[in-house]
Amino acid sequence: MPRVRRSVWQLSNPSPELEWYARAVAEMRRRPFQDPTSWAFQGAVHGYSQNRAPWPSLVSPPRPNFPDWERCQHQTWFFLPWHRGYLAAFEAIVASIVEALGGPGEWALPYWNYSDGSANARRMPRAFIGRRRPDGSNNPLWSPRRPNFDNDFNYQIPAGIVDTGPALSTPQVHERTHGGSARVRRAGDRIRTLWRSIRLCQR
Repeated sequence: MPRVRRSVWQLSNPSPELEWYARAVAEMRRRPFQDPTSWAFQGAVHGYSQNRAPWPSLVSPPRPNFPDWERCQHQTWFFLPWHRGYLAAFEAIVASIVEALGGPGEWALPYWNYSDGSANARRMPRAFIGRRRPDGSNNPLWSPRRPNFDNDFNYQIPAGIVDTGPALSTPQVHERTHGGSARVRRAGDRIRTLWRSIRLCQR
């Protein structure tokens, strides 16, 4: 059966998709940061600061030599394809964990389109708000870095922050050579390396 990604705002409440996502994230959080399928490692692929929690408690200076870390691409035409590959790799990891935990083999990562202009678009989906779940257990989808949403369920991301117009109209997005082709090739190589790591972990 094909995987079908659905808008998080079109899911039931509670939803099986987000319930399995929460279970998989909890499992990823339990894995050591050196594991390419761990929550910490996946976050560090995008970027990390050794001075920001939870890294000081996980990693002692100097910075570990993980070449796949801090590869997020911005201000370049590679922004969209890099993040597409990154999310596809992340989804593959989560889906394999969902299935290993007894979940559906066709599980797909829900998406949150906060730029679509609808009433809920810029509000945080409820499953990601609050330290505790309805049954009193810890919420693995909660993050302390989103205090505005915890303090006000109706809080919305300011429209200017999610306006894609300025970003997509910048010359850097259209100029394929911006930032140097070598840097772009290295970032692409890291995505391919990440995919190889995922396949090895799934064997």
